This record gives sequence, structure tokens and C-alpha cells, in this order.
Amino acid sequence: MSSVRLRAAALCMATAFASSACQQGKGGEARAPRQPPVVTGSRAPAYNAVSLNGAQVAFGGVSSRITLLNVWATWCRSCKEEFAELEHMRRTYEGKGLRVVAVSVDQGSSAKVQNFATAQGSQFPVVHDHDARISSLYG
Repeated sequence: MSSVRLRAAALCMATAFASSACQQGKGGEARAPRQPPVVTGSRAPAYNAVSLNGAQVAFGGVSSRITLLNVWATWCRSCKEEFAELEHMRRTYEGKGLRVVAVSVDQGSSAKVQNFATAQGSQFPVVHDHDARISSLYG
């Protein structure tokens, strides 16, 4: 496996682990019931939302575009480090068809999500999914 593919696989695995570790939520708040986990090789569930900058974001379903999805929260310690790596991957591979999308499952206002994303200097779409629809959809 090339170092680029290994690095991408490691980031995806780290994101998955961090996402699952952060699923319960700060303070243990409950989330919406989850679907069974998405099975490798199956079609990703369709997801549509509006990003913090007002752009429509859609992936999964019948879309054939390659999308690296990061489900995160502002209180998740590893997410700050992940944002830098995600931005690096966006800059490096966007011209080759990769799209990076970050979906925050923070509850409350979008201001803290926007402040976090701005502080990280991210140029990829960031969605604030305050009711954690993404978590239940992707299991």
C-alpha cells in the first residue's frame, strides 16, 4: 500500500474511532436511535444539509463523488488535530475528485461550531447537525 493510501486509511480509521468515542456526547447526553452501521462496500446513505456558509451539501445515495466524511464535535479533543489533516487532504486531493465534508453533532447554537471551524482555517464544507441526524443515519 502506498504511503498516501496508508495515510488516508489511517486518517479514516482514526476519524471513525474518534467519532465512535465521541458519539455519546459531552456529559453523556443521549442521541437519536441509530441505524445498523454502514457495511463496507454498500452504498452510503443519502445525506443533505446546509453548511455554515449557506451552501447545500449532499453526499451518499446515488452520488458517485468520493467524499471523506468527518463526524465531529467541538468538545472532542482529537477533532482539532483531525481538522488540520483533513484540510491538508482537501488541498492535496480536491483536484483529483476528493471532497471533504465535516459534520458537527454539537448541540446548541452554531456559533461555537463556526468559531471552531474558522479557528482551524478549514476551507471544506462544515455542517452543524445539532440533532445528530448523521449519527443515526450512518449508525
